[in-house]
Amino acid sequence: METARQTSNQPKVEPKNDVTAAGRKTDGPPAAVAVEEVAPAKPSRGRKPFIVLGTVAVAALIGVGVYSLLTAGRESTDDAQVAADVVPVSARVGGLVANVHIHENQAVKRGDLLVELDPADFQARVQQAEADLANAQAQASAADAQVQIVDATSKGGLASARAALSGTNAGVGSADAQLASAKAAAARADADLKKAEIDLGRSRTLRTAGAIPQERLESDQIALDSARAAKSQADAQVALAVDARRGAQSRVGEAQGRVNQSAPVAPQIAAARAGAALAVARVASAQAALSLARLQLGYARITA
Repeated sequence: METARQTSNQPKVEPKNDVTAAGRKTDGPPAAVAVEEVAPAKPSRGRKPFIVLGTVAVAALIGVGVYSLLTAGRESTDDAQVAADVVPVSARVGGLVANVHIHENQAVKRGDLLVELDPADFQARVQQAEADLANAQAQASAADAQVQIVDATSKGGLASARAALSGTNAGVGSADAQLASAKAAAARADADLKKAEIDLGRSRTLRTAGAIPQERLESDQIALDSARAAKSQADAQVALAVDARRGAQSRVGEAQGRVNQSAPVAPQIAAARAGAALAVARVASAQAALSLARLQLGYARITA
């Protein structure tokens, strides 16, 4: 038993000694030999590495399975690139920020309000544009009315000027007739005056001879004085008729001038219509300015 205990306590059994012990014929007790054959535990030490490797393999498989479950549907790499569309969102008009309706990294959808700018300036521009549009529309209405007025007045003025010219021409004709009548009256008065002078001369001769009474001489003297007065009156009528004819002729010139002034009816109407077209264009410009002002007011609300 002591020999077996010593043999089991040995850390290492040399194979050389085992062979020698197994092949040697000794007279010692057989228990010692049996103990020397059973004592080494080489078979158990040979299975231990396989057990350890199996355990490690099972643990590795379990870890791989757990990792696969946890990372299912995910991509992993040490050299990745991310591609995406970058959409910048910026203000189309300048202004002071009044309100911010989102926070950083907040998820938004199309049309969500992000930022509001101070709309005071833009509202004032809209009001100014509305006032300019109203003014332009009023001017356009006035221009349209002016076209109608120019059309009526120019045509009416031309017709009136022509009528006045006809009237003055008629007045000149009447003045000519009056002048002719006055000249005829003056000629008759002149003839009457000459006859009265001859009669008075004859009466004076006959009165000197006592052939006629004094009353006849005095009557012929009165007739001569009347003829002289009639001749003076006829001459005055002739002078008045001449002045009337000159006045009628001057009025004809004035009427002709008014006709000439009123004659370009078409250019006056065209000028009035051009003014109306300009007013309409100003209305369109004011409407465009109002639309732009309203757009800028809308741009004060920045959306996704």
